[in-house]
This record gives sequence, C-alpha cells and structure tokens, in this order.
Amino acid sequence: LDTASGEIFFEPALVAQAVDSLGAGDTFIAAAIYALACGARPQQMLRCACAVAGKKVTQYGLKNLASSVPETMPWMQKARATECPSCGNVFMDDAVFCRRCGQKREAEAPGEQ
Repeated sequence: LDTASGEIFFEPALVAQAVDSLGAGDTFIAAAIYALACGARPQQMLRCACAVAGKKVTQYGLKNLASSVPETMPWMQKARATECPSCGNVFMDDAVFCRRCGQKREAEAPGEQ
C-alpha cells in the first residue's frame, strides 16, 4: 500500500527451491529500502525486493545477491559494478578497500560511473 497515493501494489514471490531462509526477510527489506533510495517506484521496489530475497533462499549466505536484481532496473547497475569480487560485499561510495575482507576495489573502466 502506497500511503501517499492509496494505491495497492502486489508482486508474487518467485518459485524457488529453498535451502536457507535465514535472513530472507532482512534481505527483502534491505533490497526494498535500497531500491527506494535509488529512485525506484513502488512496483519496481517490490519486484527488486522479491527477486533478491528469492535468490537469497536458494543459497547459503548472502554472497552475490546484487546479481539477482532484474536487468530492467538500471538504477541498480552501480550496485553491481561496485560489488567486491572476493566476498560479494558492496563497496561503500568512494571506498578503496572492502570493509568486510579488505580487498582493493578494481579500477572502473573509462566511462563507467
């Protein structure tokens, strides 16, 4: 429910073979908040949150969840481009080293933002 407009939104859960649901709700909320912070509309936010949480339950742990964001959401490309190759953690803003594992951030190709 979008309280500002009164509009109701729905996005079905993904059909997936669950192996580890620990953290799936937190993953859904985190993806939803991040999507909204990046400018997603409510339906886009739900689609993104369902996709990321759906991917989460199919694996143990949280590594590489940014790769499960639907391609139709270009505002999430930055998150993909700044994911640590060693541990999957997303680099914060202009950080040079990953806060989780200490891996140095790879230089972005010319023209990437």
